[in-house]
Amino acid sequence: MIAMPFLSIVRSSRFRTVAGSLLLGVAAGTAGCGTSRPTLSEARYNGPPIEVDRSGKLYRLTFQAPSQGWTFTLDQVQPSLDKATLLVTARKPDPSYMYAQVLVDQQLLTQVETSTPIDVYVRVAEFVSSAKSSTYDFMTSSTP
Repeated sequence: MIAMPFLSIVRSSRFRTVAGSLLLGVAAGTAGCGTSRPTLSEARYNGPPIEVDRSGKLYRLTFQAPSQGWTFTLDQVQPSLDKATLLVTARKPDPSYMYAQVLVDQQLLTQVETSTPIDVYVRVAEFVSSAKSSTYDFMTSSTP
């Protein structure tokens, strides 16, 4: 009779120890892995031209790359009550290849309706960069 309650206490405390260790490990492991919020700069974007087209139901961004090899990506849409903030990256081409110097138009169709005001922030990144700059420069605002 005495052995049975003692075993349940041992199992219970062992379970708590294991559960507590796992919880502590998860908390410690994810504490440094959080993604930092990008920095939005009021400095004007100074890079290849980007146009905002609001003629359809959704916003469309057109990037005019100075040569082939550039990539143009929509990194994030930050919605708020009164507007949406679009974060875009223009990535330079791989310098180990040669590209024809021709203008290339690349388009991004966003999921933001043209009835919503937007602010567009852009960063220009190197093809391979060890420093992950998360500073985006202001490009334009568009209101319906």
